[in-house]
Amino acid sequence: MKKNITLIIVLLSFIFVPQLDAQFGINVGIAVPIGDFADDGGAEGDGFAKTGFNVGLSYDIPFGAIEGLSWTITGSLLYNAMDWDKAFDLVSGEDMDGGKYLNIPLLTGLKIKYGISETAAMFGMATAGVNLSTMTDAKYTDGNYWEEYSVNTVGSFAFSIGAGVILMDRYSLSLNYMGLGEPDHEIDYSDSDGYSGSFDEEQKISAITITAGIFF
Repeated sequence: MKKNITLIIVLLSFIFVPQLDAQFGINVGIAVPIGDFADDGGAEGDGFAKTGFNVGLSYDIPFGAIEGLSWTITGSLLYNAMDWDKAFDLVSGEDMDGGKYLNIPLLTGLKIKYGISETAAMFGMATAGVNLSTMTDAKYTDGNYWEEYSVNTVGSFAFSIGAGVILMDRYSLSLNYMGLGEPDHEIDYSDSDGYSGSFDEEQKISAITITAGIFF
């Protein structure tokens, strides 16, 4: 229930926003997995995620009464491959295709900007919302034998804190911590021997993103 309410609030924020002097932005960068998401020792909960990329959109709505303060709405995609060589300890003749982590955090919150010169400003932001998490389909092969895995999409509570600089009120560089929850995925399985089934797998997801962006 809590996840559904959070999702509704975020979606309404995207739809019912005043225009005012709002700024629309796009950004791209790298997504560096940390914690359990990045661990590759083989322990329960290890995600084996590799450094990937991040693309995002933002919409900043200034509060007229408070200089430098704005309401921000963000949506982004984090793409991280999985290190199957370590996860499955693959040997010669074995192969694993697919299985890329896809996370789409839809967040909203506050952003504060403080000018440090005529052309530069620092900013900080804190947002929360929902993360939509899934993986691309994966297939394991060993000779004529194969296994296929399909992961459903689930939502979880997410938050982000970040800071950065804005140059000429147009270009941005930012560093963000993203806590994307611990989604419980249902994974469907089938193999060439005719067996099929499903199982649940929880994965805690967190990452550092470093992005460059532009405002319009």
